Amino acid sequence: MKVYLKELWDQASNLGYVYKGKDHVYTIVNGCKIEKYTDGTVQLYNTMTGGEWYKLLTPPQVLKFAQLGFKRASIEHAVETTAEMMEAFKRRNSNKRLEEMTKLHEFYQKKLQNLNEPKY
Repeated sequence: MKVYLKELWDQASNLGYVYKGKDHVYTIVNGCKIEKYTDGTVQLYNTMTGGEWYKLLTPPQVLKFAQLGFKRASIEHAVETTAEMMEAFKRRNSNKRLEEMTKLHEFYQKKLQNLNEPKY
């Protein structure tokens, strides 16, 4: 798994600006934060879940990133996360937030669709 994580870091660091922390570097792309620590540890987080802290991705989610590559997996993850958030806003009757999340969901769906279109 460690090899996949290094490859994911290499992919992600080419997609966004790389920030430097005290003992790590990180980037945030499509609502996913990936951190690489000085000891070689790599962590992936979902930044779209709300609350004070980002949510660490589960091993099956990280495996999906390894299988699909960081760019595609981060977009698919954003589509899934925004869909879940839309359902939560529907249950709460939060129409303004639902409208905002629907626009964000459509944005990520369009990005995913553009990945699937052949390049000529």
